[in-house]
Amino acid sequence: MRRTLLISMLLIFIGAVLSFMLADRRPPHEYVDADIIPDKVMPGEPMTLVFVVLRRRDCPGITRRFLTLSNGDIYIYDAVPAAVGSQITYGQDALKSNSDGGKVGHIIREFYLPKDRDDRKVPRGTTTYNAEVHYYCNFLQQVLRFPIVVRPPSLTFEIIDP
Repeated sequence: MRRTLLISMLLIFIGAVLSFMLADRRPPHEYVDADIIPDKVMPGEPMTLVFVVLRRRDCPGITRRFLTLSNGDIYIYDAVPAAVGSQITYGQDALKSNSDGGKVGHIIREFYLPKDRDDRKVPRGTTTYNAEVHYYCNFLQQVLRFPIVVRPPSLTFEIIDP
């Protein structure tokens, strides 16, 4: 009898922990605002992304980034690690926090536009930067490949001739 009770309590505890892990869908960062600098750039030049985020917690993850070029082609960048607390800068806005206990900070990322090649030129015109961040905040999300997916704001800029 006592053994059955202990096994039942253990199974209930394991079930509760697994249920909590499966139900954990709250994004670690909420993107509040975004900007891209400069907004007119030539192929091969660097661009800086500035995201204003509300940081609630840190979770490992990856960021998949891509550009939608003016002709409709999609240029995909290599995936990079998602920003964590040490990569978020805090200024005066850090004093602001909401009822969630999050802190307002900035994620600053730099990337280079693709270069023109002899066989293929980067199309000029309006281009959109998009990203998708996959956070793995607990063991079950990693094992089941069931991430919390966050899409930062899309940013539009112009690719111009030199």
